[in-house]
Amino acid sequence: MTRTGAAEAPGDETTDDEATATVNGSADTLDEPTPERGSAHRLRRAVVPLAAALLVAGAGAATWWTHAETVADTERAALDGRYLSAARQMVLNLITVDPADASAVTDRILDGGTGEFRSEFASRADSFVSVVRQAAVSTKGSVTEAGIERSDSRTASVLIAATSTVTNGAGADNEPRVWRLRLTLAHDGDRILTSKVDFAV
Repeated sequence: MTRTGAAEAPGDETTDDEATATVNGSADTLDEPTPERGSAHRLRRAVVPLAAALLVAGAGAATWWTHAETVADTERAALDGRYLSAARQMVLNLITVDPADASAVTDRILDGGTGEFRSEFASRADSFVSVVRQAAVSTKGSVTEAGIERSDSRTASVLIAATSTVTNGAGADNEPRVWRLRLTLAHDGDRILTSKVDFAV
């Protein structure tokens, strides 16, 4: 009697082709993109260039803003420089006097003035010239400090500290004087003129 191999249980018969098909079928099922996976992939593909574009735009905006601030700061500094220059010149005109040149002094002051200041000085200009000549008043002034108190695109308030020496027919001989003034400045076309002069405390 010939002995055969162990009997195979019913239902265990699986051919190699069937096994291969089963494995391949599982692999195919795992690799096949589902609708959800496809949507997520498309979303990632759309978000990446959008994020890159936003980064580039943000960098460009930051660069523009920095440039604009730099330009604005430069322009403001230049304007404040003009305010300071105009205020210094007006103070020098006011505290530097020569009897032989009194009329030219008043002309320079009037030329640099506007508004209330110019009107008030113009009403006293002739008396100023007479007093300077009769009293032989001679003064030499210099500005020691100048600073912007406030300013905008049209007006400014400037504080000036100055000194002068006074010589006159009454006996003063290079006597020192100290001045602390507040000048209000305003644009008149392309020029910056003085509209008010006060003593600063």
